Amino acid sequence: MGMPGSETALEELMCRVLGDLLQNGCVAKIADDLYCGGYTPTELLSNWRKVLTALDKCDLRLAAKKTIISPVSTTILGWIWSRGSICASPHRIAALSSCTPPKTVRDLRAFIGSYKMLSRVIEGSASILAPLESITAGNQSSSPVVWSESLTTSFYHAQEALSSNKSIVIPKPEDLLWIVTDGSVKMNGLAQRPENIKLLGSPAKLKHCPSRPPSNILLLISSSPSSKPVC
Repeated sequence: MGMPGSETALEELMCRVLGDLLQNGCVAKIADDLYCGGYTPTELLSNWRKVLTALDKCDLRLAAKKTIISPVSTTILGWIWSRGSICASPHRIAALSSCTPPKTVRDLRAFIGSYKMLSRVIEGSASILAPLESITAGNQSSSPVVWSESLTTSFYHAQEALSSNKSIVIPKPEDLLWIVTDGSVKMNGLAQRPENIKLLGSPAKLKHCPSRPPSNILLLISSSPSSKPVC
């Protein structure tokens, strides 16, 4: 809307119009877009009718140019959803793979944060980022980054690893999932998959703690849906 507080006003309006449908999972509001879906074409049609009925009762209309029905693929917040799978947007990958080494700790933290957003589709991202994270720990945001030869190599290695990003599968409620753990002293990784199809990766760097439980137990804790959502 272009006015202060307009986002909150729009959120309140949509909750009044589609509140029940949002709670039931028939429709989702992400940023300024509405997404209506279903596990089957029949369920999708039923949910779509409910959305149109709710909008019609409030005398609201959808713009034809902005309404896309049953697309083969769509991009949501930098992720491409296509035929039951999710992969990172090429634009997001290109932005990270083409940037120059950050000059300050603040910029390096921003790079690491953006990289971690893609950790689900990049194998071994925790170990790849470990050398870079060690530089940011305990340093002021405005401090300059001293790029040694080994640190520069680690940065470019992280950029090269972006090209190996993979698609992950969107599981259905009836799918039987396997939790495969792979723990070590400093890192852990996890993949949930039906049969041999990769669903997601959950790499993480473990903090040093003499009394911590075995890494496989930490993996099972981190795999809980309540502790970390699936992208």
